[in-house]
Amino acid sequence: MHLFVTFGLLRPMLQKMWTDSFSTCCSRLQRAFCSSGVYGQMWRALRFVPILGLLVALLCLSPIPAGAHPPTGIAVDRDGNVYIVDVLSHAVFKVAPDGRVRIIAGSGTAGYADGLAGQAKFDHPHSLALDVQGNLYVGDYDGHRVRKITAEGRVTTLAGSGEIGLAEGLGRSARIERPAALAVDGLGNVYVSHDRNDRISKIIPNGAVSAWAAVERPRGIATDLLGNLYVAAGDHTIRKISVDGRITILAGSQRRGFADGQGTAAEFDTPWGIAVDDKGNLYIADMYNHRVRKMTPDGTVTTLAGSGERGFADGAALRAKFDSPSGITVDRAGNVYVLEGWERPGRGPRVRLRKISPEGLVTTMVN
Repeated sequence: MHLFVTFGLLRPMLQKMWTDSFSTCCSRLQRAFCSSGVYGQMWRALRFVPILGLLVALLCLSPIPAGAHPPTGIAVDRDGNVYIVDVLSHAVFKVAPDGRVRIIAGSGTAGYADGLAGQAKFDHPHSLALDVQGNLYVGDYDGHRVRKITAEGRVTTLAGSGEIGLAEGLGRSARIERPAALAVDGLGNVYVSHDRNDRISKIIPNGAVSAWAAVERPRGIATDLLGNLYVAAGDHTIRKISVDGRITILAGSQRRGFADGQGTAAEFDTPWGIAVDDKGNLYIADMYNHRVRKMTPDGTVTTLAGSGERGFADGAALRAKFDSPSGITVDRAGNVYVLEGWERPGRGPRVRLRKISPEGLVTTMVN
């Protein structure tokens, strides 16, 4: 009885610890349980059965609902149209500034097919990027490919054989396992993060794929006007990969938490999506802090929006509430667009598209 009551009280803390390493998780559990004698004895008894702890973590402690997908694919064009991918609908949507929503690619069923927009098929697309010519690139997550949607609405395969694994090559001869996030630079080079492989790949315009960088659990990625790449990494940091390939930590203490501040004095809790504006400011979807953060070029991190309380509320930026923001983009006028929520198989999406104006007002575009 005591064990179940204690587990219920500790479960929110345990969920927060899921994305840490298992050894770190065990260490924190030990400190929590050893605060009382009876649970200290329980810990000493169970610490010799690590597989039990692992099973509990896998089955009970993940903050991500079972089978759910965080919505991450979002981009905005120069006219203010927002593009999002719907993982469970296997489609790409366009949201006009007046709020009208329509499908621009995808038949609505999982599969693989190039062709005209409505005939094309995707398999759980996760990510999205837009180039200066208006072409969209889609990370076809379970299709293990990067697809391209031209401004005329034709879908083609830029790279990826559809097979699991990573392998350099040209176009469909390359292997691109589970593209988690995409970014495209001014020259048309597409960058792909593989969060399960700790790698970032680069695809040049002719479809040639090469390894670009090794980063721990890279999630969201974004490029600036100079071609530098920014990464929201799995160790709760924001990293920069220079054009010459050098990797530096710009912000984040490498432990989960919440703190505004300068550079590594700032803290994040599972930063996911990332975007960069024309002035070099970074915008970060700080998922489990339920906030949107901003980092200026000098490394100063502040909270742009979100009270930190999980929920849903529009209004003044720092009083608004978000639910696990994961996708983010910014337009030329300084409006920031945020995807939040979860997509659950069998239960449909529970996803919102929010907008943060330059004046600091949070509104909902799609609910």
